[in-house]
Amino acid sequence: LIYENVMTVPGLDGRKMSKSYNNEIPLFCSEKELRKRIMSIVTDSTPVEEPKYLKGSLLEAFFEAFASKDEKKSVEEKLAAGNYGWGHAKQDLFEIANTLVKEPREKYNELRKDEKQLLNILDEGAQAAFAIGLPVLERVREAVGMRKFPFRRV
Repeated sequence: LIYENVMTVPGLDGRKMSKSYNNEIPLFCSEKELRKRIMSIVTDSTPVEEPKYLKGSLLEAFFEAFASKDEKKSVEEKLAAGNYGWGHAKQDLFEIANTLVKEPREKYNELRKDEKQLLNILDEGAQAAFAIGLPVLERVREAVGMRKFPFRRV
């Protein structure tokens, strides 16, 4: 039993999304890779001209995760009307997802350009965390009667 508020997103093949299954959607991958991954989502072979239903399909979970209610409803209507295939729905999903991750992807790639600067920022954060956390930890240890622990700064 999985509570709805903690449900997992299925992977591209319908199993739980996992890097070890290689069925995940890496959000900061290139547009080309994102499209390739989304287009590989498993669907059935219902002909394009026949009506299809998003409800109960694997694509439904992805539209729930990425699309607005209006975007999802639009795709549902197009699928039900026929002459709109799963490939069309996947393309719409790609465009929605790509729009959502475009700015964060650019920021991520910008930060990753200068690895040395990124490591310096992380080191500064670690030093700040130690400066704040170590005195608190020492007070807690003293309050519960534990001996001082010789922490070393990173």
